[in-house]
Amino acid sequence: MKLFLLLCSITLSHPAPLSLLVLDMNGKKPPRPATEFSMEQYLSRHFPIYTSDLKAVIDASVKAAKFIDQKPACNAVDTVRAAHTVLIVRTDCSHVKSITVRYVTKIDDPKFLCDFELIKNEEDFRKAQVKLLDFVTYLSQE
Repeated sequence: MKLFLLLCSITLSHPAPLSLLVLDMNGKKPPRPATEFSMEQYLSRHFPIYTSDLKAVIDASVKAAKFIDQKPACNAVDTVRAAHTVLIVRTDCSHVKSITVRYVTKIDDPKFLCDFELIKNEEDFRKAQVKLLDFVTYLSQE
């Protein structure tokens, strides 16, 4: 019984390692699996996605491409949650109509948010769609 309690306490005090996919924000290196992610990695242009969220992130990206195809109105915002990652699509009409697409992932341990702007103020909506679908292809390399 004591052995059982000891094993339970060890298991509870040591959470299971994270299962992440670390992306190169420049898209030059293929995604790689990891069990941890640090602020230093983020600052060196890497971005985490939980492995369990990968399909949901891919589906959210395809949904965002379809949203862009609908030529959203000025100042429209669409958010798609994929478990730990949120995809935000925003149109801006301050100067010219443009679109921005960003991904935000919440890391549980240590707790922090990572933000990745895939598309920034793109005026050509078709180009933004192609970039999103290229990102889906990049994610599918895993």
